[in-house]
Amino acid sequence: MKTLDRIISLIRIPLFIFMLIYQFIALFDGLDYWLGLHWIITSILAFLITKIPIFAIAAGMFGAKTVWGWSWIQTVMLFFGPQLMVMLIYSVFGGGVKIYSLLKRAN
Repeated sequence: MKTLDRIISLIRIPLFIFMLIYQFIALFDGLDYWLGLHWIITSILAFLITKIPIFAIAAGMFGAKTVWGWSWIQTVMLFFGPQLMVMLIYSVFGGGVKIYSLLKRAN
C-alpha cells in the first residue's frame, strides 16, 4: 500500500496544480462574462472569491458552462473529477490489496 501512496502522490501533485490553474481560469472567465469588468479588477475579485470555496466553484462552473460552452457533466468533472478519480483508484487498488492479503492469509 505504501507504493500505491507514493505513486498517487507523484501523480496527484502536478495534476492538482494543473487543475487549480484550469479552475481559476474558469472562475476568471465566469466573473469576466458575468460582471463585464476590466480584467485587472476581475482577477483581483477572482483571487478574493477563492477564499470562499462555494462561491468560487459556482462562478467557475458558470464560466465553464456559459463562456466555454461545456456540458454540465464536463463542468462538474472539472471541479470534482480529481477527487472522484483518487477515490476510485484507492477503492479499486486498496480493495484489491486487501482481498489479496486476506486470500494469502487463508492459505
